[in-house]
Amino acid sequence: GWAGQISLGQFAFVGVGAFAAANMLANDWDLFIVVPCAGVLAGIVAILVGLPALRIRGLFLAVTTLALAVPVGSYFLNPSYFNSVLPQQVNRVYLLERFDLQNEDTLYYFSLFILVGAVVLARGLRPSRSGRVMVAVRDNERAAQARGVPVMRVKLMAFGISGALAGVAGALHLMVVQGISYGTYGTSQSF
Repeated sequence: GWAGQISLGQFAFVGVGAFAAANMLANDWDLFIVVPCAGVLAGIVAILVGLPALRIRGLFLAVTTLALAVPVGSYFLNPSYFNSVLPQQVNRVYLLERFDLQNEDTLYYFSLFILVGAVVLARGLRPSRSGRVMVAVRDNERAAQARGVPVMRVKLMAFGISGALAGVAGALHLMVVQGISYGTYGTSQSF
């Protein structure tokens, strides 16, 4: 990506977003609140996972995210262990009390709307100062640091943004599969 980082366990953040969305939807939250909250929670988890890994050189971030994906997919998102907090059935809701997401076409257009919004945000981020700093850190980390760029903060910001996008995708994926079951967010999905 723009920050030059590799994440092999990105689907773990999708699972975190789906977990958050499932619990909020089970408590009758509005979908326009659920989707951003799922993204924020996954972004926070991504930052927490990235904190220790970014201090070490090499591909340790990729290994750390892959190591996170294993327990998330096989243990934390396994209904046999956490049946009380993992809704196995999530009903699709009405959007703005008008659009029924049970209709596959409506769900498709809603997902397409979110995708276009994510692409617009990413394209807007790239030419901004934050985007240019991410690319500068990727291209020459020492030169960027010599210019006063906080390299670790920039890397964590990039990783948090990618985790937030994965969390939003998890909320949308939950609406498609309508529940969390064993293996839905497995490690192999990240590849």
